[in-house]
Amino acid sequence: MKQNGIVQRVHGPYVDVLVSRPDACHGCGACKLASDGPRMVTARNEVGASAGDGVELELSGATLMRAVGLAYGVPLVMFMLGLLLGEPLARGIRLAVNPSLASAITAFVFLAAGYYLVHLYDRSLGAGAFMSAAVRVVDPGCTKCPAQERTASTRSDGSEENQ
Repeated sequence: MKQNGIVQRVHGPYVDVLVSRPDACHGCGACKLASDGPRMVTARNEVGASAGDGVELELSGATLMRAVGLAYGVPLVMFMLGLLLGEPLARGIRLAVNPSLASAITAFVFLAAGYYLVHLYDRSLGAGAFMSAAVRVVDPGCTKCPAQERTASTRSDGSEENQ
């Protein structure tokens, strides 16, 4: 997933970049839950960008899928496990409760535990584990255009000119 934005602030190995939602986000419908306006994103500064530079941000597909799997998959599996184990656990401790109610309560307890496990795992990975990276400096006036390297531009005769 790639998107362009303008660096607002540099802090250590990270940059705060003002970006608009990429085109890929508009089709999913979840954008209606958040504002469509520009937003601030913190990214790893792999190109040495400074405030005011236009940058191309990239999040690898593998990292995106890993994050989605953790955020949605682990809680879902925990919820299903709670549904399956609720009734046997209630019978095992001789709790006089409706089996469906026991399954539902256990499922939500396991769901909460799943989110907590994801939270603990995310914290153990560190700040930049699922973070986008600034991979190229682009023309800051052209944050929606295809990426263009700032260091070289092509003349009309086909040769490159350094800026």
